[in-house]
Amino acid sequence: MTSKYRRIDVTVGLQTVHAELTDIEQDINLRKLLWESLQNWSILYNKWTNDLLTKINIDDLQKEVNKFTQNIYMLEKSLPANNVIPSLKERIVEFKAAMPVILALRNPNMKHRHFDRLRVLIGKDVIDDENLKLNKLFKPEILQLTEKITDVSSLASNEASLETMLNKIIDR
Repeated sequence: MTSKYRRIDVTVGLQTVHAELTDIEQDINLRKLLWESLQNWSILYNKWTNDLLTKINIDDLQKEVNKFTQNIYMLEKSLPANNVIPSLKERIVEFKAAMPVILALRNPNMKHRHFDRLRVLIGKDVIDDENLKLNKLFKPEILQLTEKITDVSSLASNEASLETMLNKIIDR
């Protein structure tokens, strides 16, 4: 009878050790993800902000930013409080604040007349510069005009739709 209880004790002990090892492995993987996210964000951020706006693949940019956002929220819930997560989260949130401007300026329907309109609204030529780097869009004077910039981009898209419909009518 004693050997039976010893086997049960050993089995329970092994299950406990296995569960603890699984928890430790999960914790290590989360910490690894945090450090890889921090390193990868720094690399991509530097690449994106130093590239010309016209050279950036917007779809890839959005996917990466969304992936980092999901990772940071998961890490925030899963890991104990630390200084790294809030710092990385702040950098990602700041970048996301500029996304509407980035998307608006990369709208393929934006024509010279729309950039002229932006120049009048903003009072700067910085937006229409073909050598515009993404880091210029993070300036507070640009970010505070996000609504005006996105409005002009929406107008450009609406005009393009109307032009397409008009051309279909004319071609008939």
